[in-house]
Amino acid sequence: MAVRVRHHHVVCVTAFVPDGDGRVLLVRPNRRGWEMPGGRVDPGEDVAEAAVREVEEETGCDVAVEALLGIDCRISDPEVLFVRFRCRYLGGSPRPSAETPEVGWFTYDDARAMVTDDAPASRLADVLADSDRVLVRRFTTRPYEVHHAVELGPR
Repeated sequence: MAVRVRHHHVVCVTAFVPDGDGRVLLVRPNRRGWEMPGGRVDPGEDVAEAAVREVEEETGCDVAVEALLGIDCRISDPEVLFVRFRCRYLGGSPRPSAETPEVGWFTYDDARAMVTDDAPASRLADVLADSDRVLVRRFTTRPYEVHHAVELGPR
């Protein structure tokens, strides 16, 4: 009889929010570096709805999900499944929150220089590459290492 293994991944979303003028919305959460907005999906919550909610909570901006850009699976502890979306900016002015004391619009070049942690920098590089494919990647941290990646698509 085969032993069934149950996965216990935390599910998170990441939102790529461009403004149409060559800038991207970034946040700097407490105890982490700059990154695209996002966070945990609540139990029973739709992942696209979670992306919209997280952007509003962290930045004060309203967005609509436009496309799935990628899925990253961190296989080191804690195991996390990151679902990455492209979102259309609808309105609102970036404002800090208790969770994200710094937020703002940054040029793509500035964003590349500001997002320095390996995994968030990799996700940002993916979205700025402007591919029409969905990237699925499995990785570990400490050190950051991609173990498998595949492009699906086109979207």
